[in-house]
Amino acid sequence: MTLIEFLSGRYGELLLKGLIVTLQLSGVTLAASFVIGVVLTLIRLSPLWIVRQAVGLLVDAIRSVPLLVHVIFWYFGAPELLPDGLRMWLYARDVNFICAAVAISIYAGAFISEDLRSGLRSIPRGQSEASLSLGFSGFETFRYIILPQAFRITVPPLLGQAMTLTKNTSIALMIGVPELVYQARRIQDITYEPLMPYASATLVYVVICALLTLASRAYSRTALSHRTEPERTPTTREQSA
Repeated sequence: MTLIEFLSGRYGELLLKGLIVTLQLSGVTLAASFVIGVVLTLIRLSPLWIVRQAVGLLVDAIRSVPLLVHVIFWYFGAPELLPDGLRMWLYARDVNFICAAVAISIYAGAFISEDLRSGLRSIPRGQSEASLSLGFSGFETFRYIILPQAFRITVPPLLGQAMTLTKNTSIALMIGVPELVYQARRIQDITYEPLMPYASATLVYVVICALLTLASRAYSRTALSHRTEPERTPTTREQSA
């Protein structure tokens, strides 16, 4: 059986269902992890030393624990800590997907917060001082001067995080989320043939990562061209005028 014949049949439909779940999980976790990363970054800008240190330790702790441990904890451990009503509400829904989304979002959010923090620290202090001297408040300086520049700097790392996050969704198969690799393993159990299902899943991941890589490179080229665009030199007639 060729790859085209494999994908055009019933097994291709299973892989398509798995791809849809993978994209859904990637989209939800990417949005949630970005919000978490922004919140953690803003808290780490607090003037209180103890708050900055506490959040910094929390981020380091989250990043130090393997993602698989996060997923297992949020699926087997965290629901048992909830009140009975909330736990029953959770189990009445797609608890596998929800727990996987929470675990991956928190894990990726810790890494995104470090990317955002690095972007903020790369902005020269003189820009803040110049903005304040022009009458901007501290909040206005951060919102209109610092944050837009930091965001442009962190777009390529964020696209890299999106690529990593998409690949990390495959760990959700360990708690029964029917994503792409889960479906590939299911097809293998049916056909006893590992090559076609896993080759197809690999091809899908390669295409997704290639698209994100191209987007990152295109953005980097565009940003570089804007920064290096030479200024227009006045002509002799304009100078004499």
